[in-house]
Amino acid sequence: MFFFVGGFHSKDRCCGNSGLSNTGCLLIKISLLACYYSTFSPLTLNSLKVFQSLSYLPPPPFVEEAFIYKYILSLSLSLSLYQLYSSERYTTRIPIYPLPLHSTHPSLLPVPYKILKSSNIYTYNFNIKTTQRREMTFINNQNHWISIFILLTICICNIALASENGLNAFPQSVKLSLTPVYGQMKVSWFTSLENGVSLVQYSQSQSALQASLMNIKLPAGSSVYTANGTSSAFATESNWFGFSNMVLLESLEPMTTYFYACGGKTATSAWTSVRKFTTGSFGKPTSTGSVTPFTVALYGDMGFGGGFNQTVQVLVDNLDHYDMILHVGDISYADYDRVLQGNQTIWNDFLSTIEPITSSIPYMSTPGNHDVFYSFQAYQQTFNMPGSSNEPWYSFDYNGVHFVSYSTESDISPFTRQYQWLKNDLDTYRSKNPKGWVIAYAHRPYYCSTQWDWCRKQTLRALIESTIGELFQQYNVDMYLAGHTHAYERTQPVYKQLQIGNYQYPGATVHMIVGTPGNQEGLDTNWIYPTPAWSGYRYAELGYATMSIVNDTHLLWQFIADKDQQLIDEQWIVKGYFD
Repeated sequence: MFFFVGGFHSKDRCCGNSGLSNTGCLLIKISLLACYYSTFSPLTLNSLKVFQSLSYLPPPPFVEEAFIYKYILSLSLSLSLYQLYSSERYTTRIPIYPLPLHSTHPSLLPVPYKILKSSNIYTYNFNIKTTQRREMTFINNQNHWISIFILLTICICNIALASENGLNAFPQSVKLSLTPVYGQMKVSWFTSLENGVSLVQYSQSQSALQASLMNIKLPAGSSVYTANGTSSAFATESNWFGFSNMVLLESLEPMTTYFYACGGKTATSAWTSVRKFTTGSFGKPTSTGSVTPFTVALYGDMGFGGGFNQTVQVLVDNLDHYDMILHVGDISYADYDRVLQGNQTIWNDFLSTIEPITSSIPYMSTPGNHDVFYSFQAYQQTFNMPGSSNEPWYSFDYNGVHFVSYSTESDISPFTRQYQWLKNDLDTYRSKNPKGWVIAYAHRPYYCSTQWDWCRKQTLRALIESTIGELFQQYNVDMYLAGHTHAYERTQPVYKQLQIGNYQYPGATVHMIVGTPGNQEGLDTNWIYPTPAWSGYRYAELGYATMSIVNDTHLLWQFIADKDQQLIDEQWIVKGYFD
């Protein structure tokens, strides 16, 4: 049963190393005992009353524990009913009440239902919202195959409806993102029901935050803060349901670990388990220069299928080594069967899969061609990047490095808003930091050498090269990160199709294409031959890249394959100064 629930995020609670709170541990043990008893012990009507009483216990304080507890009780009740049905030979009526709603936790168990026999045709119905007393009419039959089918169906539906009802009530797909302002962190999440006022509780003390969530006295000398945010519905014309919630945390201290939990103020709201994040240096210089060392993991074109779950697992296993994620467009491929509006089921399922990553470190993204459905609004409402759905471009500084994200899915011609913004941003930064690192990223590359049409045809790609490429050369943009083509490629420093310098003395931007984390379209394995002189390394297997900014003058670039986490490519790059 534990496989129905996501992993715990707080590992320092009691009950051994299980990650459970004391209350959660006790209640889950009780429910497991009930499940054992219902499976292996003789059943009476009195024991059914015991299981019914268990459902009235207050739920554990954390959402994941409540799910485990109530899933097991759901199974216990269904097993109990099956045993009674298959072992006795009489008709009986058992009172069934729905679980009372708690103020801060979802009601999951049990759903009222009725089993009827009429002309040997069995039907059942259930209602998860009613608060009325119901009776279950239980009529025995010697056809155990039919009884097994009916009761297992009820068990599955009970769990599924309980899960759906619970998911409506608590935060899903929690994400962190940076802003251009030092001392801030955005926390965002999805709920099917409105949160009222979206809330985040956070503290530098994990024990203090857990105490606050359970409404008990805080440890001496500790503080817990609460930040309010917004809850916004998707536009009616999108046909998407649910609410996007966002809370801005402010006045955070640099290089500090914070523990946090998300929730809301309505009766159906619930708090997540405790998660944590660590802030950056907020521009504070180090003894060796302006850069505080950090590592970014990056990729584009990640969606369901094609082995993407392997990449996710490798990232999760190595998450402690990374300070930030850059996802350079094409997120989930939710537009595959609904080009204009997107498929919300695919979108939400994908976000749930990557939640262990997005809830732990800042997850910065840029839109790709598979993210433009619903006029960028689903993308922007979900990821809450510093830009907007009308202007999905932004920049920010992190640990002494300037990051610039522009949109290849928007107009980039000279004199457009995006082009002028990009030029002004680079000009402003370079006037104050002539020697600083500048890392740009967007979805589409303008140097790549697969046989895919984008890399061979000279239309929009040539426009990007002649506009954005000129700005990058003028303002000394050190690296450009992209995806779009489903392969990995590292270029030499290149400008106007010519190699300018080398990795020790770059005279132009170095381009990195990482479209290999996996998706349903597969990888691009066919290359242009002969290999262009500006291409440094090419590879087409599942994996992702990392970029470690070591100091003011050196960075280390690596490509890691999913298989055996093998290091495939590695290159040191020295900070260049273009003429």
